[in-house]
Amino acid sequence: MRSLMLACVFVLTACTDGCLPGTSADAGGVLPAVDAGSDGGADGGVVKLDFAAPCESSDQCKSGICFEFGDGTKGCSLKCTSADDCPEGSQGKKCNGYGYCRI
Repeated sequence: MRSLMLACVFVLTACTDGCLPGTSADAGGVLPAVDAGSDGGADGGVVKLDFAAPCESSDQCKSGICFEFGDGTKGCSLKCTSADDCPEGSQGKKCNGYGYCRI
């Protein structure tokens, strides 16, 4: 009886296809590593940040623009010529004097 219970536990813990999408356990029950920051897209699987998300570098942002504002904050922004070009941010729709949407 104990052997049967251990076998059931092994079967339940050693996933086969379907544990995580696109993964399966090897013969020893070990799953491959999963990159939690990957969306599997054409950009090499890197998840890009949306407008107004805090950032450190432009390659993190969907827009390709991580702008440092006068107050020292950095956020994913967009180029703009008027407030109408900008999505709503914490200060409404604003295009600063440098041509970037205020977050």
